Amino acid sequence: MTAAPSAFATDAIGVPVPGRPVTADPELASALSAALADGDAGHLSGREITPMFNILPIYSCLFLAVDRVTPEQARPRIVHGAHDLRFVSPVRVGATLSASATVVGVRPVGAGAAVSVRILVTDDRGAVTSEQWATALVRGQAFEGNVGTSAPEFARSAETVQTAEPAEPPERTVETPLQAELPRLFAGLSGDRHSIHLVDAAARSAGFDGVIMHGLCTLGLVSSAVVEAVCPGRPSNLVRLAGRFQAPAYPRGTLRTTVRQLTSARHGVSATAGGFVVIGQAAAEVIG
Repeated sequence: MTAAPSAFATDAIGVPVPGRPVTADPELASALSAALADGDAGHLSGREITPMFNILPIYSCLFLAVDRVTPEQARPRIVHGAHDLRFVSPVRVGATLSASATVVGVRPVGAGAAVSVRILVTDDRGAVTSEQWATALVRGQAFEGNVGTSAPEFARSAETVQTAEPAEPPERTVETPLQAELPRLFAGLSGDRHSIHLVDAAARSAGFDGVIMHGLCTLGLVSSAVVEAVCPGRPSNLVRLAGRFQAPAYPRGTLRTTVRQLTSARHGVSATAGGFVVIGQAAAEVIG
């Protein structure tokens, strides 16, 4: 059931929300790499850290920015719908990263509303390390009209890319165990300690079959699988990854990531767990 339209704070669109800085020290980088199963090569590449480190600074501002435009009574129904990461420059060992999240638009979708957010992550030298786009879905909250802009459809556009060579693009599946301790480990790294990721009873009361994985942890595992399938040992060759969170992944069983080459740089990606597609309409761009 969809609630009657309520006032989204559209005056907060375009207002940046800063996050807390995170320092890319080797210990934290190694802990993240271990959580994302990217292997020893992903811990430190020369003096660069795995590009997925860019997800850590955004947790302190992404949903705060979404909350500022969303009616208070609807905030408990916000879910992460999609995420698009574009890695602009390497993350240096010892660099301090800061994120800023800006809601750029709100539009009606299905039985709710979609809030589009642009996030910039910069280091202490002023270099942009990543540009990210997130779509948050406010379930059951109607919105009239279409304000601002939407996140770019990089992932969806991959489905329409005309394959060049080879004529029949190769496909590879990478299997990653989903360990029971992953939600608690990732909560400690990211600061996202929402009860649905930590407490069975809370997750079940929200309609899940026990605690669920963080969406960006699942996407991080997918990033490691893409690197293993396309550019093993060279995580910095992954320059873009985007996908939609279609179903929750549970910390048990296996995550199966399928990577299909579309062009020399573009790859279609999907990930399943427990018989469900958990990351869909996904794409990766790999250079080199």
